[in-house]
Amino acid sequence: MIERGEKVVWSEGMFLQPHHFQQQDRHVAAQIAATIRATSMHGWGFTELDIDQGELACGRIRLTRCAGVMRDGTPFDLRDDIASVACAIPEGARETDIVLALPLRRRGAVETQADPSPASLARFAVFEADVADSHYHGGDPATLQLARPHLSLMPAGEAVQGHTWMGVVRVLCRDEAGVVQLDPHFIPPVLGWRVSGRLATMLHSFLTQLRQRVHGLYEGLRRPGVGGFTEVQQFLLAQVLGRAEAWLAHVTGQQLMHPERIYEGLVALRGELAVFERGRGMPSLPPYRHDGLASCFAPLMGELGRAIAVAVADNVIALPIEERTFGLYHAPVADASLYANARFVLGVSSSLPVDRLLRTLPEALKVGPSERMRDLVDLQLPGLPVQALPGVPPELPAYPGFSYFEFDRGHPQWVGFAGSAGIGMHVSGDLPAPRFALWAIRGES
Repeated sequence: MIERGEKVVWSEGMFLQPHHFQQQDRHVAAQIAATIRATSMHGWGFTELDIDQGELACGRIRLTRCAGVMRDGTPFDLRDDIASVACAIPEGARETDIVLALPLRRRGAVETQADPSPASLARFAVFEADVADSHYHGGDPATLQLARPHLSLMPAGEAVQGHTWMGVVRVLCRDEAGVVQLDPHFIPPVLGWRVSGRLATMLHSFLTQLRQRVHGLYEGLRRPGVGGFTEVQQFLLAQVLGRAEAWLAHVTGQQLMHPERIYEGLVALRGELAVFERGRGMPSLPPYRHDGLASCFAPLMGELGRAIAVAVADNVIALPIEERTFGLYHAPVADASLYANARFVLGVSSSLPVDRLLRTLPEALKVGPSERMRDLVDLQLPGLPVQALPGVPPELPAYPGFSYFEFDRGHPQWVGFAGSAGIGMHVSGDLPAPRFALWAIRGES
């Protein structure tokens, strides 16, 4: 006995039986299902889903609105019979997924039944309805027997055999007062991001974060910056995040956008941001799971937030230098953590020729914590050594006439800088007309 989706051969003079029309229904359903499978890997899920919050206090899960497409391609839209789709949560239930289930098509089984019980494996529930004649004005309606999908809410463990199903909510527990507590982080399989309140909140929150970051980058680019590689990096980052902001603004303006398309775009953004993280590269991310959206979106959103925070952070901090009396200079360091995770590079110009400056500065300059500079000078104690750099660090601007030196963080005296309010410098008379610029390059331990 064949029950597949082959087309019925309609011919003149044939004897019509109900089987012909049933087979025609199977043929149409098979064509639709095949088209969905061929054009979309994840063409199933909810297009509308609302939970009756008041019923939770009574220990029940009840739907107020529900529409979508089941895994097997069966479309549904619960309207008149929505009140019958409910599930009582037993006392003591914990960590339980409640699913919307539909009996599978079984070869040789009767698919329709009037008033089927929740345990029935009939795919369709029969009901009567008056249907108007849409081709004749003033015609009388006719009472027809119609069938709607026989959908039920049940724990996931009960729907394993004989059903196709989709997760609706995750029950954390039913407390002592009988109130059902739902997992706020659960995301059901949806065909549009707006259907899930949790997914919508995540995307709107990320869009707000993007807008703030992009605005800050644009403002920074309008002001003269540190120049060099860092300014180019900030420009490229503004380009990447600006494009992402425009794309996500478009996504959140759409009524129905599949979450897989959104995940694809966000993963691509994470890949672009990996360029701005030195040495870390692209992290391992979970693959897209249509039946486990929280398990893939939550780690991705966390990674994006962290990556943007790292990329937007000012890696190069220009430290102001205050000139004081008797050849003393002071550079305040507001963030003491820079001593542990940043390089300190000093730009120096003088009326001396460059070759003499490179030889003279290490002897003429004394560097130490601001609080100890008087002692270092008065007692003629050695300061922190500085080392001439062969060129301009790529993170810094190339100032005409400047030579660049780096503080020796490997020297034992560097330990004394921890917690200091700033860096002190003293210049002897061997360095005429000096000019200084000091930077901390974050991320270098």
